[in-house]
Amino acid sequence: MVLILQKILRIKKLEPFKNVRFFNYDHWYKVEHERQRRLKQKGEQFIKDKSIFDLAKFYSRPFLEHGDFDYLFKFNCKQDIENWLVSTDSGYRIGKSKASLQLTQQNTGLFSGYLSNDYDKPEKSKAIYTGYVNISSITPLKSFKREKRINIDQFNCFMLKIRGDGRSYMLILHTPQRYTLTYTYMHMYPLYTRGGPYWQYVKIPFSKFFHVTHGRVSDKQYRFEGLNVKSLGITCMDGNEGPFSLEIDHIGVLRDNEWTEHFAYETYKIPKYISNT
Repeated sequence: MVLILQKILRIKKLEPFKNVRFFNYDHWYKVEHERQRRLKQKGEQFIKDKSIFDLAKFYSRPFLEHGDFDYLFKFNCKQDIENWLVSTDSGYRIGKSKASLQLTQQNTGLFSGYLSNDYDKPEKSKAIYTGYVNISSITPLKSFKREKRINIDQFNCFMLKIRGDGRSYMLILHTPQRYTLTYTYMHMYPLYTRGGPYWQYVKIPFSKFFHVTHGRVSDKQYRFEGLNVKSLGITCMDGNEGPFSLEIDHIGVLRDNEWTEHFAYETYKIPKYISNT
């Protein structure tokens, strides 16, 4: 047996440390440095491709800083215009107002038309539904026809770049709740325009929006929830018959840490089944 082992060792000429590999630190450092560089590059690309809304969903805690801004809607191309619906009182065969939303040569949206206070129906009650024109954003749908709400919970101000004709418009947030009776719940705030050839930047804090039901200011007021905004709209219903024109570049949201007001209006405790309209 010993002779056999000696022959095997003599034939193969075994070397004790021939197949042993020592740790190469230089090689490991190069590989690890390259891996860290690629991870950093992927992270930078992820932040670059994602909007602030996507990053807010990615991180569980609030991370926005003072002055952070993001676009909600732009009006720079034809596809942006197609994401909005135009409605008037004439669409219900009651009034005679006309409106349109078109793309201008400067790549902005032009909301224009004619506001009429006249109505076709002889009933006096029908007159309250006349004299308005409106544009509203289309609510996108998720799987199984679920509505995708606008998430603006991390912000506290709206920022609009507009050029108007001097009229007063209304910025409307459709904020329905889970019940059918609350489907018409909205929050509004006036949108004042100066007129003239110059652009104006309008800043509207969330705390300034008041609650509206069926077109009437509710007795019970509360601040709207930033996670429950279904759509956004702009309405002209100031009662002045004649042509109107509102040019819109974009609608965005802003984080202003210096604005600490939660709600600008008084809240009343109203008994149940008394009044909420």
